[in-house]
Amino acid sequence: MEIQIIMFLLVTVIALVLYKLTKKEDEATKLARLKKLKEKEEINLYKSIKKNNRNNKYEYNQNVCCKNNFTDSVNIEQFETNPATGLYICGGVDSMGNSYGYDNH
Repeated sequence: MEIQIIMFLLVTVIALVLYKLTKKEDEATKLARLKKLKEKEEINLYKSIKKNNRNNKYEYNQNVCCKNNFTDSVNIEQFETNPATGLYICGGVDSMGNSYGYDNH
């Protein structure tokens, strides 16, 4: 009877170890797959831009919006400065967290 209990515990421990090992391999495989997918998307975006010769148009890549024509982009808010601090403003606040016209720090 004692041998059966010991064998049961041994098999259970081996099964748990194997489960943990396969779970880690699955996570590593998932990360590798996501990395390849991201590289593939970047390559496709590059090919699309090159094929269509989009020099002065917007290109969207997830949360990024780029514009290559400087003369059209000078009016974008990112070139404004806070008159109170002299720091650049992006999204209505400067790099110190002050809103337009205020110097709280």
